[in-house]
Amino acid sequence: MGAPEYLSVIDGRTGALKAYTDYIPLGDENTWTGFWGDNWGNRSGRYLMGIAYLDGSNPSIVMCRGYYKGTKIEAWDYRSGQLTNRWKFEASSYTNINAAYEGQGNHQIFCADITGDGRDDIIYGSMAVSSYGYPIYSYGYGHGDCMSVGKFIKGSSGLQIWSCFESGSTGASFRNGTGYEYFNVAGSGDIGRSLIANFDPNHNGYLMWAYNDNGAYYDTNGNLVGYLGNLTSNWIRYNGAAIWWTGSLNRQFTWRNTIDAYSGTGFDRVQNFNPMGGASYMDKETPLWYGDIFGDWREEIMFPSSDQNTILIYSTPHATNYRVQHLMTDRTYRMSAVNQNVGYNQPTNTGFYMGPDMYY
Repeated sequence: MGAPEYLSVIDGRTGALKAYTDYIPLGDENTWTGFWGDNWGNRSGRYLMGIAYLDGSNPSIVMCRGYYKGTKIEAWDYRSGQLTNRWKFEASSYTNINAAYEGQGNHQIFCADITGDGRDDIIYGSMAVSSYGYPIYSYGYGHGDCMSVGKFIKGSSGLQIWSCFESGSTGASFRNGTGYEYFNVAGSGDIGRSLIANFDPNHNGYLMWAYNDNGAYYDTNGNLVGYLGNLTSNWIRYNGAAIWWTGSLNRQFTWRNTIDAYSGTGFDRVQNFNPMGGASYMDKETPLWYGDIFGDWREEIMFPSSDQNTILIYSTPHATNYRVQHLMTDRTYRMSAVNQNVGYNQPTNTGFYMGPDMYY
C-alpha cells in the first residue's frame, strides 16, 4: 500500500516504454476505509482497464479502481506519444460524490455505445457512465460477477444488458442501455454466473439464465421457457461463455476445455480439446480467450497448454451455410473481445442481432 503505481504505454513489439502517468491515486491513508472499504488494500486494489471509442473515432484508455465501495474511473488518450486525461469519474458516499453509484461495479467492464450517440459508454456492473464521464444510471443492485452486453432483442433500438449480482433480493436483471429494466429475477446470496445467448434451436430469440435458479431460462420478455437439461451442478455454476462454433447461427457453450450444443432437451458434447494438446482452462473454468480472428464469423478459441508454456489456438472444423460479416468489424463485438479477459472473462456479443431468425 502506498507504493508508486503507473499507467504505462508499452511498444508491443519491442517492449519499449512509450509514455506513462500516475495510476489513480489511493488518497490519504486516513480515508482508505471510509472511501475504499478497508485499509489493507483489498478493496482499493481492485483494478480494471478497458478500451473505448469515447469520441466515436479513436480509442481511449479507461482505467478503474474500486468496485465494492468507492469507485474511480479515468479516461486517457494516447496521441502522438503523449498521455492526456480526458475525464475523471468518482462515486463515494464518503465524499458524497455520486453516492448512488458507489459499490455497483463488477469484476469486469464493458465499453459499448448504449446511449446511441456513436460514442462508447462504460457499463460498470449495475451502473453506467457516459462517454463524457457523466453518470447515466445506477440500479443499486450492487456488485456482480457476470455481465453480457449486445443486441439481444430483434428489431430493438440500442443494446441490452443481462447481469447477475452478489447480494440483495435481485439475482439478475435484463435492461437496456438507458437504464430501462425489462424484468429481473429474484435471488439471494451470491448469484455467481449468468448468461444470455440464442442457444435453443427450437426457440427463436435470445434466452437467459442465472445460477441458483434451478437451471430455469427465460426469454427477453421475462417468460419462463424451460429448464436446462442433463446438467451437472458445476456446469450451471460456472458456465459463462457462449461461442459460435458449429456453423449454426445458434451459439454453443464452452465450459472448461469443451464445447456443448443445446438440443432443446439437453446438451451434446461437440468438442473436447483436452486430447488435442492438453489444453487447460482458466480459474473461472473459461477459455483463455475466444473470438473471430480469421474472419469467417465463427469464433476461434484459445487455451493455455497444460504446462502453461504455450497458447493453443483452435478453429472450428465445421462448415456453415451462412455468410455473416467478419464479427470484428462490429465495434460492439470488437470491444467485447478486446475487454473480454479484463477481470473475470466474459462472453463476446455483437451490436447487431445474431440468430437463425436474423434473415426474416
